[in-house]
Amino acid sequence: MKPLRTVLASLALVGLLMGGGTVQAQPGKSAAEAVRQVEQQTGGRVLKVVPVGNGYEVKVLLPNGVIRTVRVSGD
Repeated sequence: MKPLRTVLASLALVGLLMGGGTVQAQPGKSAAEAVRQVEQQTGGRVLKVVPVGNGYEVKVLLPNGVIRTVRVSGD
């Protein structure tokens, strides 16, 4: 049986590739760090950041004009 972290990381990658999803973050990451990370990984421009639980929901405008919400988790 795969460790839970491996399964969760795989699910996060699948979700991100499907247009939404989760970006793995370091614990205690600031909103500014989450913005930089999402912009780097998507090539898009962040429109909004909302703290949720121990992470953030980041709304990003992708280069193709599509708006996606990406969850940046501190786990």
